[in-house]
Amino acid sequence: MPELSNFHTHTAYCDGAATVDEMCREALRRGFAALGFSGHGYTPFDPGYCMSPAATQRYREDIRKARERYAGSLEIYCGVEQDLFAGAAAGFDYVIGSVHYLDVNGGYYSLDSDPESFQALAREQFQGDYYALAVAYFAQAARVAERTRCDIIGHFDLCAKYNEGNRLFDEGDGRYRQAALAAVRQAARAGKPFEINSGAMYQGLRSAPYPAAFILAELRRLGGSVILSSDSHTPDSLGFGFDQCRELAKSCGFTSVKRLAGQGFTDLPL
Repeated sequence: MPELSNFHTHTAYCDGAATVDEMCREALRRGFAALGFSGHGYTPFDPGYCMSPAATQRYREDIRKARERYAGSLEIYCGVEQDLFAGAAAGFDYVIGSVHYLDVNGGYYSLDSDPESFQALAREQFQGDYYALAVAYFAQAARVAERTRCDIIGHFDLCAKYNEGNRLFDEGDGRYRQAALAAVRQAARAGKPFEINSGAMYQGLRSAPYPAAFILAELRRLGGSVILSSDSHTPDSLGFGFDQCRELAKSCGFTSVKRLAGQGFTDLPL
C-alpha cells in the first residue's frame, strides 16, 4: 500500500469543519504517515474565510501541541495556504500558493464560493465570456510562486471548478488551452511541485482532480513535479481520490510524487 500523507488540510480556524486534533486522529486511523495543516492565511479584503492574525497564533500553538502529542506516531507540519493577493508568508514549515480571487480593476472577486457567484462574475465583469475570465485567471496563476514564495502550487486550474462536462465553456478550446499552458510554463520556472488536488471531487463538483491532464502533461515535459492533495476540510475527506490522482499522474508520465519530509521534499514512487 502506498504511503499516505496530505499537506493541504483545513480546520475550524479557517473554513474547515474540525479541530486540529480531530484531523490528526482521523489521519492516524487511516494509517497516514504525515499530515500537514494549511490554514488560509489572513486576507484583509475577505476576512471571513481565513485565519485572523490572532487565530493564526492559536493555530500555531494547537499544531505545536499536536506535534508533541502524536510524536512517534504521526509527522505533523504547520503550513499555510497563502493567496496570491495576501502576499508572502513566513515562519511556517511550508506554504501553498493559490489563487482564489480575480483582481478586476482593483476589485477582488472569489472564484470558488459557489457556482452562482462564479457565473455572476463571468456575466458582470467579462460580459459572459468565460474564455476572457480564464485568460485573466491564468495570467494571475502564472505569478503565484513569485508572489507568495510558496513551496507548493495549489489547485492550478481552479477556474474550471464548476465546469464539469464543459457545462460553462469548452476546456479544449484553443483560447483556454493557450492561457493555461502559458501559465504553467511560467509558474513551473520556480521549480515547485504542483498539487494534484482531489478537493472538488470530494465535493461532488468534478469527476477528475485538478489540474487537467493536458496541464500535467506539459508540466511533466518541463521536468516539473507533483504532490498529492485532498484539500481536506473535513476528517472523512483525508486522502479522498488518491488512487485516481496517482493514476492521473502516471498517465501524464510521472513516476513519483513529492512528500514533505523534515526540511524538504522526498520522492515517493508511483
